[in-house]
Amino acid sequence: MTAIPGPRPISGMTILTLPASARRVTAPKTYAEMMKREEELVRQGREIREGSAKRIAEQRAIKVHTVYKVDGKVVGIVHRNGWTTFSGSGLGGIAEVHETAGRLGRTGDALNDMLAKHSTARLRSLYGSRLQVESYPDATDAPTSGEVEDLMFGRAKAATRLSRVV
Repeated sequence: MTAIPGPRPISGMTILTLPASARRVTAPKTYAEMMKREEELVRQGREIREGSAKRIAEQRAIKVHTVYKVDGKVVGIVHRNGWTTFSGSGLGGIAEVHETAGRLGRTGDALNDMLAKHSTARLRSLYGSRLQVESYPDATDAPTSGEVEDLMFGRAKAATRLSRVV
C-alpha cells in the first residue's frame, strides 16, 4: 500500500492541515506584556462603546419629516435623513422609492417628500380613515427621531415632551 501525503478523506470529508505559520499563536512572554495587551483590549472596547453611543445619540437627534398614527399610536416615521421606521413587518416598496429618487437626482426634502407620499398611500390603503398623518415642513418645529421612536416603541421618557405628536 502506498502512503499519499496531504489531505485524507474521512467519511466523505477532507481534513486540511494548516501551514505552520498559520498555527503559531503569539502569547505574551511576561506578565507585563500580558497586562499591556489586556489594557489595550479594554481601551479598544471603551472606544467602540463610546463611538456606538455617539452614533446612537446622533441618530436620535435627527428631526422627523412625517409621523403616521393609527388610533393615536405611532405606526411609522419618515426621518429627515431619508430613513424610515415602521412598526410591524414594514411597509414595503421603500427601496424602490430610494432607487427612483436616485435616478431622478432627488435628495434631502425632495427625497423625503417622495418617501412620505409613497408611505401615506400605502398606509392609507391599509388603515383607511383611521390613519393620521402629521407632516413637519419646517425642521425646527419637528420632534426628533428619538422622541417619536420612544413613543412608537413604548419607551416612557418621551411622552411628557411630545404633546404635539401624541
